[in-house]
Amino acid sequence: MIIENKIGGGQNYRSCGVDTLKAICAFLVVSIHAKTSLWIGEYLVCIARIAVPIFFIITGFYYSNSRDRQKKQLIKIAKLYIIAQIAYCMYDILLKVVIPNRIGANFSIDNLLDYLLFNQTSPDSNHLWYLIALIYVLILVRLFNDKLSIKCKIIIMSLCFLLSLVLGVYSSIFFGHALPEKYTMNFLFTGLPFFLLGELLSNVYERKNRWMRNQRFLLACSLISLLLMIFEWKIVHSRYPDGPQNIYVFTIISSVTVFLYFMSCKGNCILGLIGKDHSSTIYVVHMMVYMTISIATNVLGVNYLFSVIAPIIVFGVSLTYSIIWQRAKRFALRRIP
Repeated sequence: MIIENKIGGGQNYRSCGVDTLKAICAFLVVSIHAKTSLWIGEYLVCIARIAVPIFFIITGFYYSNSRDRQKKQLIKIAKLYIIAQIAYCMYDILLKVVIPNRIGANFSIDNLLDYLLFNQTSPDSNHLWYLIALIYVLILVRLFNDKLSIKCKIIIMSLCFLLSLVLGVYSSIFFGHALPEKYTMNFLFTGLPFFLLGELLSNVYERKNRWMRNQRFLLACSLISLLLMIFEWKIVHSRYPDGPQNIYVFTIISSVTVFLYFMSCKGNCILGLIGKDHSSTIYVVHMMVYMTISIATNVLGVNYLFSVIAPIIVFGVSLTYSIIWQRAKRFALRRIP
């Protein structure tokens, strides 16, 4: 399965490998929120931190120079976010009816500022910060991308990465205490630098550098960088257990090497279809699925069993929902004269 995509000013082709990576990243995102209670859970969450950066890298890598396509992409993401946020607001209201003592989202000026400046939404839909951040990034790139040189983009990207480390996982060293994750998990210190990194990789990839297509080399680099990321996490987390655990030094390196590895390989057809057609829906609905199943299993008294295999169940149910939803939409469209 080959999907045609524009890269930079030229033409390139995206194989099933990237869509396979999108499916894997969707599962990794699920693993962060629906964390397994097994000992491997904390290591899986550490590795899963590369998922959102990779999504931004993919967007930047395949970003089109066509103003028309840029506009369509922005509108598509905005529609997805609006629908998702409305769905979670309705779900929050439903849960308050079912569980009267439940604490849900409350409006305040502080929450509004967090939303506008740091892309933070309600606790139940906090993962949707990614969509808001992506909208912000696409707007910024549409306004300024043509006006900035590659050198300038590299400087901006490097500064954003540096500040994301200073204000993030290493904030306890520089400020004496850990800063909230919201200062780094937003459009400026996660979305923009990884998007620019993807765009930079696209420019380098067009030159057909041999090392960027060497599967064995990239696989070795990916495994080594992931192990070093776990090692970095263990050291930092042992010293500063209350600190944010989002972007580490080796998160940046691992995101690049893993992305390039899947760019160089054929991928898996089934996972490729899941990544291409369902990764966005899985990302949006998985928190709703997780909360619903958590409530049900708690009532039934099987919450321990669920906690062990939560990522697999939540991913499977979210995927099933996405398949049913897409088929229902296609059926409805065929019925419209």
